[in-house]
This record gives sequence, C-alpha cells and structure tokens, in this order.
Amino acid sequence: MSVTNTVFAIISFLLMGYLVLILIRILATWFSAASMPPIIQFLARLTDPFLTLFRGLRFLRLQYLDLSPLAALIILNLAITITSRISLSQSIWFGLVLSILLDQIGQAVGFFFVFFGILALIRLAAIFAKASSVSRVWFTLDHILQPMVYPIVTRLSPHKVLPYGSGLGIFIGLNVAAWFIANLVFSQLALLSRSIPF
Repeated sequence: MSVTNTVFAIISFLLMGYLVLILIRILATWFSAASMPPIIQFLARLTDPFLTLFRGLRFLRLQYLDLSPLAALIILNLAITITSRISLSQSIWFGLVLSILLDQIGQAVGFFFVFFGILALIRLAAIFAKASSVSRVWFTLDHILQPMVYPIVTRLSPHKVLPYGSGLGIFIGLNVAAWFIANLVFSQLALLSRSIPF
C-alpha cells in the first residue's frame, strides 16, 4: 500500500467517524434542547458548522420538511466513498474520480426520486384508506407534495382538473421512470468516464 493510499484510507476513516457524530447530533435534535447532556452540546459545537453550510440553502426547505441534514449526509458520504475507493485503487486518475463522483451523484438523485415517490405512495394509500385529511401528518405531506404534483398534472391535463389521488398516481409513475432513467444515465456516464486515460 502506497503512502497516498494510506493517507486516503485515514481520511476516509476520519470522515466516517465524523458522519457517525453528525448522525448522533441529528438524532439528538429530536429531543428537547433543555435536556441535552454536555456531550451532546459538545457534539453540536463540533458538527453544527458543517450542518449550517446546508441550512442556508433555501431549496432544501420544503414547507415543513428540512432536507439540509440529509444533503449534508449525502455530501459527506460522497467524500467518504471517493476517499475510500481511491485508497483501494492501484492508481489515481481523473477518470476514476469522475466515475466515482458521477456514480454518487446518480445515487443521490435516485434517492430523492425514491424518497418523494414513497411520500406520494404513503399519501395515496391514505386517500384510498379514506384517512382523515385534516390530520397534521397528511396536511404536512400535502404541503410537501402539492408544489411538485400540481405543475405536472396541469401540464399533462391542462383542460381537465384531475383528482389529487390521480395526480399522486401520475407523480409516482413519473418518479419511477425518472429514477430508472437517472440510474441508467449516471451509471453509463460513470462507466464511460472510467475509460478517460488521464
């Protein structure tokens, strides 16, 4: 193992440790701030500067849903994957790094398609089960999903108003198709970029 491989292995290990600390910090935010033990307060001082970088990005806040911690975890996971794969590689070249980057971006994009598809599927199941639409959970899901569902439905059916359940079904179908296409495109791009000689 070369010095470069060893350095990247150490960096990868340290990043994994930091990822665990961030996960603990995120879980700790689910509980009252008044009852946080000193170790959690120390974790907050250690991890909040990184998490704050993502909290300022407005597009990661969807009504009642804050995706900034998730984006921080995805970026950190990307760095871990790049450093660990480089540490295992015989040599480092631009095509390898680009391939890893494209693969990870494809996985992140795919995750969001799956995530919002699952949210829409849960909401659609609640509609079919005739769950009370005044529940706070459904209200929150509707506030997250409606800004994505309605523009799609109005473009597909501009002269006819579709029921919300139908719009969710279309949204789910489009999410599955988009996930499949994104997965195919990014995996092919990652494969092609590996052949870049430099």
